[in-house]
Amino acid sequence: MIYMARTKLRIIIPLLQVLIFVLAFSLVARLSARYLGRSYYLSAICVTTLFHLVLKLNFPLVILGLPIIYLTSLALSYVSPPTGALRAVISGACVLAILTSIAAFWYFVVVEVEMRKRKTSCLRFSGQFMERLKATVMILIGVGAAVYALWDGYRQLVVLDQINRMHLFWSSFVVDTLIGGLLLIGWAAALITIGVQDMVRVSGSR
Repeated sequence: MIYMARTKLRIIIPLLQVLIFVLAFSLVARLSARYLGRSYYLSAICVTTLFHLVLKLNFPLVILGLPIIYLTSLALSYVSPPTGALRAVISGACVLAILTSIAAFWYFVVVEVEMRKRKTSCLRFSGQFMERLKATVMILIGVGAAVYALWDGYRQLVVLDQINRMHLFWSSFVVDTLIGGLLLIGWAAALITIGVQDMVRVSGSR
């Protein structure tokens, strides 16, 4: 029974995250088209809020994927402008890669949580150097999430206060800043805690 429940979670949670991503960006496209040329602030706030929430929900994946995205964009910039068919193929491949990455990332998160409960991990390396490097990267990403949460909260407060006259201040502030901030703080707490625990474990195993 417990094994079946774990198996279901490993399937349900990644699929749910993929569904959230697809629905969010489908809604972004709809809102962008609906309010195009009608209300810049409304379009910007709605679209930006959804986009930010998806990024914050997948913050570690976004950070780890940034170098790959940058190198891919750099490589494509040296290629001649693609035709319509080639552009569609490239776009489809990018979307497939993103969805696959999200599913794989959340599958790993579920498995790692299960293993951590049993005092083990699927991210264990044989060498102490790699273990320290892994723990350091986790701590840095966690600190980055916390810093980003504070900076984004301050930025949203200043920017949205300037358009408070549109009565969108509190709704956008709650959704983007507070909920998004809680997601980032949650990632920060989890990653820093895991990183510190692993660093202590490696130091104590000398």
